[in-house]
Amino acid sequence: IGIDDSFLMLAAWHETPRHLKVEDRIGLSMRHAAVSISITTLTDALAFLIGAIAPLPADSRMWYQKFFEDYYAPFIANRWTVLVVITMFGTYVTAATIGSQRVVVGFDLINIVLTNSRPRHFLEIRKQYFPEDITRMDIAVMKPPRMAIATEREPFMRLLEKFESTACSAGRNSTEFWYFAFEKYMGELGFVDAWKNIVDDEEGFSDNLRGFLMANDKYSYDVLRYANGTPKAFRFATRLRGVATDELIDRCAQLMRKLCDDNPQYALSTYTPLWNLADQYEIMWPQTLQDLYISIAVMLGVALLFIPQPLCAPLVGLSIASVALGVLGIMPFLGVNLDATSMITIAMSVGFSVDFAAHVSYAFMTQKISDCDEKNAPFSRLRSTLGTVGWPITQASMSVLLGISSLSFVDSYVVQTCFKTVILVITFGTIHALVFLPLVLMFSHKVHLWLAGISQRRRSSNKIRPRKELENGNK
Repeated sequence: IGIDDSFLMLAAWHETPRHLKVEDRIGLSMRHAAVSISITTLTDALAFLIGAIAPLPADSRMWYQKFFEDYYAPFIANRWTVLVVITMFGTYVTAATIGSQRVVVGFDLINIVLTNSRPRHFLEIRKQYFPEDITRMDIAVMKPPRMAIATEREPFMRLLEKFESTACSAGRNSTEFWYFAFEKYMGELGFVDAWKNIVDDEEGFSDNLRGFLMANDKYSYDVLRYANGTPKAFRFATRLRGVATDELIDRCAQLMRKLCDDNPQYALSTYTPLWNLADQYEIMWPQTLQDLYISIAVMLGVALLFIPQPLCAPLVGLSIASVALGVLGIMPFLGVNLDATSMITIAMSVGFSVDFAAHVSYAFMTQKISDCDEKNAPFSRLRSTLGTVGWPITQASMSVLLGISSLSFVDSYVVQTCFKTVILVITFGTIHALVFLPLVLMFSHKVHLWLAGISQRRRSSNKIRPRKELENGNK
């Protein structure tokens, strides 16, 4: 209301002549805008005052409060509605659990490019027809053995066989090693019989290697040599296979890196573009779960500190965990991967579900129940809670959804990931706050009253029993 009045006043001000004095411009502005402002302000004030002074309680409440208290609360507390809600929650958990097992971890660089752009079309074709570009694994040997000495060469060749014999390696036929090409080169020159002597002579090996590298530019970049011609460091490559999924890529990366760690004398290091996916796969799940655990733990502490009933804290934590499970489980069905973008968005958006759960729990426990409502206290608390926070939560959800609705028109993977993730968080957070959590709180309160009644009856029976025994003793 105040913002609308400000716009009216500013519009009237800009229509006044600029050469007039400030006082005159204010007078003209008030002449044009004051009537409209007064009418809207007066009608709004009267509308609220009429409702506030009405003798009937139903009239003193706003329409949205009446809706949540008089219609929505009885509807969700109905026996058949509760059964439907339980079925919905079971279906929700089942779908989320199945979806969480299908989560695709990792960020594909192709998603950075716009969908209909030429670079993306090129990358898609290359990925489809030339997958070997990313399955080639380079292995750098920073502390190489002296290949002209058999006692150092043979252990290294056995290690090479281990790399080639792993489950994710394509074998010897896919290996590109300058040593094998050097041997073939010498054979083509007619030195097949002399190779055994050359390979065991360090000086002759270095001299012939120099000529081989000069004649083969392909391998000249694979060997870094000292001044005397002996290798200072070198690399070789082999192809990978059986790495169709992120999990298989991660297993292959761990296997190859373990071989490197088991042979520190060579200072081995491996690289392939697939390792980018493996590194993301290795860190994304733990980091995402860690963020969620921290959020739940912090919220539990805050709930224990501020909410009068300590038993509400676990319910708030379970609500947050349920929302997180739903978001992670439904993401795959919307084509969203678990990558840096979605992880950050989930971490930022989980605050909405935290706020909603905290508001509902606090409102439920702080509602004042009259003596006549003691027998039906759980439903009375549910009704008052939804009347208090139902509309604000709905407003908050709708404002966020409207705020991010413009992102749906942006043709970008990163933007679409943010949009879909926030949609899931807000939707599931709102459903939990307005459906699942209120019903859980109501039934928890019923269980609490039932247990309290049993305890009270036991205490009463214990008091009566000694009194009867005393009377029988006096007789």
